[in-house]
Amino acid sequence: MISANLFHTFKWIKINLFSSKLNTILTLISLLFIFYFLTTLLSFVFFSAEWKVIDTNLRLLLIGPFPENEEWRIWASVYWITALSGFSFAHYGSISRKILLYSFLSIFLLMLLIEPMSNVNLFILSILSIIFFIVGYLFHSIIKIKSIYKNKMVLIGWAITLPLVVLFLKIFGGVETTKWGGYFLNIMLAWTGIIFGFIFGLLLAIGRASSLVVIKYSCTVYIEVIRAAPLVAWLFFAYLVIPDLLPDIFANKVDIALRVVIVLSGFTAAYIAEIIRGGLQSVHFGQIEAAKALGMNAYQSTSLIILPQAIRAVIPALVSQFIALWKDTTLLLAAGLAFRELLGSGKAALSQLEFIGKYSEVYLFVALLFWIVSFSMSRFSLNFEKKLGLNKGD
Repeated sequence: MISANLFHTFKWIKINLFSSKLNTILTLISLLFIFYFLTTLLSFVFFSAEWKVIDTNLRLLLIGPFPENEEWRIWASVYWITALSGFSFAHYGSISRKILLYSFLSIFLLMLLIEPMSNVNLFILSILSIIFFIVGYLFHSIIKIKSIYKNKMVLIGWAITLPLVVLFLKIFGGVETTKWGGYFLNIMLAWTGIIFGFIFGLLLAIGRASSLVVIKYSCTVYIEVIRAAPLVAWLFFAYLVIPDLLPDIFANKVDIALRVVIVLSGFTAAYIAEIIRGGLQSVHFGQIEAAKALGMNAYQSTSLIILPQAIRAVIPALVSQFIALWKDTTLLLAAGLAFRELLGSGKAALSQLEFIGKYSEVYLFVALLFWIVSFSMSRFSLNFEKKLGLNKGD
């Protein structure tokens, strides 16, 4: 069995990498480049880098100026989300060896950059979040109910998650949004932007495809205007212009975080609307005719026949847009808003006299944290596509 696998492996290598002189030269050049890149990176990570800047500023990078005695609010939210993520992952896919390997490598790299003994509490709380994920994953197989009910549990769980997190952050006095920061702030902004951006974008796509002229052209104008300017310009708009447009009674009462969420959601919605519109155009007209023949009205045919097929066709593009929004949350630093998200927290750490010049260590750690979320979203999307019968060959 092993010899057969080796034979197929060598055969694949020969066919795909060394099938001609040109392929052989390109393969060797690529291998030399990969070898040089990996040796340089590993040499820096293990021998040259000084990770004290991360150990000292770990809390600043993760949650910013969030009050220390209020951290339980964040961890309560994290444990709920990790448990629900484990349950969702078990429902929509399975943990393969590749995923276990990637997860192990991510945790291993983080442990290399963080000194666990100097951040004991944070280390223990992080391990607990992994345990909650495992509990959620195992709970899916323990409960003996039909798959359709498990699907409803997942949908209801994620539907109440955002209100639940906001409740955790606001009950018993709460914490002002100006004290939110670090990695936590990036996650909150991306999360709310994705949820509301998808809902609003879905409505815009349906509106643009509507036969009602007023609705169609209103949605079209909104989409084209929003896409005509970069996100950073709209963030400046939220920070500087919106207060001047509001009545005096509301001018100083609209939270800056709420304004940023509105801009992120509205900006993302314009792009999601075009993605879904492409999916709507991929649905054959015969499907609509068949729905009418069955006696379905416009609402039933759209919600039960057209939209499921349209969204199914554009899942990869939607996830790409979600990942783009996740990375775009760093633009808060460029816009100079009154927040210190992950990249801004990294810049604050570099301004400390002891750590001036430690750019590589800080930005490598920041990049790793962003990569973990982006890669997780990508893999979850792939599992979901396989669950729907797509990308069986990946």
